[in-house]
Amino acid sequence: MWEQDVHNTAFRTYEGHYEFMVMPFGLTNAPSGFKLYAKRSKYSFGTRQVDYLGHIIFVGTISMDKYKVERVLTWPTPQSIRDLRGFFGLSGYYRRFIKGYGFITASLTTLLKKGAHWKWDEATQSSFQHLKEAICQAPMLALPDF
Repeated sequence: MWEQDVHNTAFRTYEGHYEFMVMPFGLTNAPSGFKLYAKRSKYSFGTRQVDYLGHIIFVGTISMDKYKVERVLTWPTPQSIRDLRGFFGLSGYYRRFIKGYGFITASLTTLLKKGAHWKWDEATQSSFQHLKEAICQAPMLALPDF
């Protein structure tokens, strides 16, 4: 805290007069005074494209990260419920890019139901492949122009 602002934090009790020498918690401008610095590698100004949380944000659009799409393409056929849940974790993150995601994954989600018997047949394999293809062909989404 600046020396000229110390008197602004003064208060009096029956034990005496007190002044904060450092920024107390709860003041309006406190975050700027706690010496928080942004790491140079974590910010960029004036760029047209930003990679953020698995998405590529470009002027007015948002699309999937190419690295994540490659991960989906190279994902092996699930051999257990755990493998299938892992695949759903990755593909479900991008479900807003895929039209009819719930319909495509319907036969796969029946394998996750309690008491369901694990049976990987042609229907589940085709759903798995269809979902992979849908992720590869996913469109760019347009951001609203307020």
